[in-house]
Amino acid sequence: MKKKQFSVLIAVLNWGLGHATRCMPIIDQLLNAGVEIIIASDGRSLALLQKEYPQLSYLTLQSYQINYNSQDGRFVSTMLRQVPKIFYYIYQEHRQLQKIINQYDIDVVISDNRYGCWSKKAYAIFMTHQIFIRMPQRFRFLEPFLLRINQTFINRYNVCWIPDYPQSTQSLTGDLAHQQALPSEQYRFIGALSRFSPTLDIKMQKRYELLIIISGPEPQRTLFEKQLLEQVLPLKRSTLIVRGITETDKEESLNEWVNLVNHLDAKALNRAILAAEVVVSRAGYSTIMDLVALRKTAILVPTPEQTEQEYLADFFKQKKIFYTSPQHHFNLTKALEELPNYKGIQQQDQDLLSDAIDSILT
Repeated sequence: MKKKQFSVLIAVLNWGLGHATRCMPIIDQLLNAGVEIIIASDGRSLALLQKEYPQLSYLTLQSYQINYNSQDGRFVSTMLRQVPKIFYYIYQEHRQLQKIINQYDIDVVISDNRYGCWSKKAYAIFMTHQIFIRMPQRFRFLEPFLLRINQTFINRYNVCWIPDYPQSTQSLTGDLAHQQALPSEQYRFIGALSRFSPTLDIKMQKRYELLIIISGPEPQRTLFEKQLLEQVLPLKRSTLIVRGITETDKEESLNEWVNLVNHLDAKALNRAILAAEVVVSRAGYSTIMDLVALRKTAILVPTPEQTEQEYLADFFKQKKIFYTSPQHHFNLTKALEELPNYKGIQQQDQDLLSDAIDSILT
């Protein structure tokens, strides 16, 4: 009888594109190991991975149906009102996963922030950089409660992978993963994850003074794009704007200075970041890991009311690594003047991910 090929299901949260992009180094190493890989996600995350890895198998895994629109402009309040609905979809996700495991004979599940993807039928890994959830000041009293909920879900998995370094002095997450010591038998640090390489050939037809990378959930993605366009068009600086829209490959020139593209594949974006003089982006953790991997400094604008991004932006600003500003009074001209005072950071040379993958394959 032919021996069954080792199979891994990678379940990716569709929240911006960061969860999809940080799974790419994991996918690459598993492919090199000859593992059968199935990707389960939805929306733009699924579309991005399908473009990058057309040879893989894909399944649509129902999302949490989160509504990001808020009449009062308060993201956290909007999210808290949807908690019962989110729990319902986590339960539905868990039921769907059991059917997938049975149908495709899955050995290992790697879940990037999809809370329902644990199972007793397969070795289940939960991946997150945010163990200790941050809340705005008015909701700070909820943090211990959210920690208990978070750890209750995580404890249903065999192990939790944290894309960061184990030493707090080298941490990219700060208190999000290092607020307290974590038990090593349940939590494993796997180093920073990036799909990019600082040594990639950067030959490009054109180099840009500004590279603006827009990402994140709607409607804030569109609002941020409009705000940046109003400020960048009069500057007369060569600019490339990557809109973070995977549905089409539209490209256009807005004027003689500004070019706009909906999406770039990993190699093209890698080259664009290396070639750009200045990068402007969100403060998502995956973006930060990419910037660290490429040894670039940047201007970071956190998504409003996403306290994780706001915390990370402030964390790196205090260390004089990345310049940051809130979206509601972001001034691109001022940010460009301040940026020379920020030095960036270089990724630590630790191959922790290979060790983690070897541990599940053996």
